[in-house]
Amino acid sequence: MRQNRYFGALIVADAFAASTMAFVIGPWQVGKTTLAKSVLQSRHNYFSWDDTRFRQVWSKSAVEAVADRGPGSICPDEICLWRI
Repeated sequence: MRQNRYFGALIVADAFAASTMAFVIGPWQVGKTTLAKSVLQSRHNYFSWDDTRFRQVWSKSAVEAVADRGPGSICPDEICLWRI
């Protein structure tokens, strides 16, 4: 059962309206990806960092990596920052 979460409305109203970034963090399997996909205008604007091809293209040209996107904001999902 899909539930309407208030975070989606906040992201759209605050971050998307101001053309800024929104970082969503949290433990595994709490709905971060579902939330991200639910606020995008186009399904073509979701990009998974787990996709090796996407990572390779992004590392050379971020613009080229998202060239086939639809209108609106994008979501590069599963980006991990590691501190060593």
